[in-house]
Amino acid sequence: MFSPKNLVLSKKGKGLKLNYELYLNINNYNFKNRDKLPTERRNEILLKLLFKSPIKVKFDYLFSDYFLGEASINKDISIIKQFLLNYNLKFWKKDEYVWIEGSEENIRKLINRIVINLNLINSDMSYNNLKKRDYDIDFVLSQIERIEKELETVISYPYNLNIFSHIYILINRFRKGKIKFELEIKREWKKNYNKKIFEVSKKAIERLSEYLNVKLPEIEIDYLYQYLISSRVYKEENGEEILKKETKKITKYFINEIEKNTKLKFNNIELKKDLISHIEPMLQRLKNGIEIKNDLLDEIKIEYSKIFKEVKKVSGKVAKKFKLSNISEEESAFITLYF
Repeated sequence: MFSPKNLVLSKKGKGLKLNYELYLNINNYNFKNRDKLPTERRNEILLKLLFKSPIKVKFDYLFSDYFLGEASINKDISIIKQFLLNYNLKFWKKDEYVWIEGSEENIRKLINRIVINLNLINSDMSYNNLKKRDYDIDFVLSQIERIEKELETVISYPYNLNIFSHIYILINRFRKGKIKFELEIKREWKKNYNKKIFEVSKKAIERLSEYLNVKLPEIEIDYLYQYLISSRVYKEENGEEILKKETKKITKYFINEIEKNTKLKFNNIELKKDLISHIEPMLQRLKNGIEIKNDLLDEIKIEYSKIFKEVKKVSGKVAKKFKLSNISEEESAFITLYF
């Protein structure tokens, strides 16, 4: 923040003079922060609190950059409090301090959503309007390249953004926050786990430990494994992917329902193959509560409105029939493109 000191210059016998250059600097700074959309401002405020959680933050520190009146600040706090309830997180205020409390899992889920929405990185994994170089981002991008090399694959959009945000959040939580892991490691999934992806996750966490100069807990290997297995990084064996029966049933159900509802016929062999490769990691995302962002959502809603509405309707049926978590509009939009 610019100081108003020396904004008005005075000289005996000559009067007063405005320091015009400083005046412009002050106003450019003020307008830049005032012009932010309320949702963008609240996201930034939330990130400050979430990265540091449950460490207390001075109330003035949160709002000092935004030049808001008391009514606007109270409105922001009210909206943030209500929004946090969706993630079972609590906003606390005592004296001049504020902070957020909740499970580490829920804190990271919300940070992930906000980081992706703030568009720190473009879909091609390049910087997006960053004013100064962020060496943590450089490191995360280098780790994604290492992971791709070790898995002998390319992690495509939007999965690359999800993995980026997960590692970036991990770094910032250990740097800024105070982490308590309430949950023990539960590896029931190891009965049918992918050994190669697990080993790659383990190596990546070891490199992160060195980067942060701190011994990361074993559960971080599990977290990264779940993100990788929820992305399209499967290797083919004997020309076919190792698939669960559930994936095939859900794929068949989608195709049959969309054909029945739209009276359209699709190339079932090609569509089934492509759709299976998307639905398998989607089921992992639903199981692990991992959200993905679809930058094409609004365009798909307009361009393919009829198919999108049908896919969304069938997605609701699939969730009930196969006892899955809610399938988001983002996921439905990706499925729409296959049809």
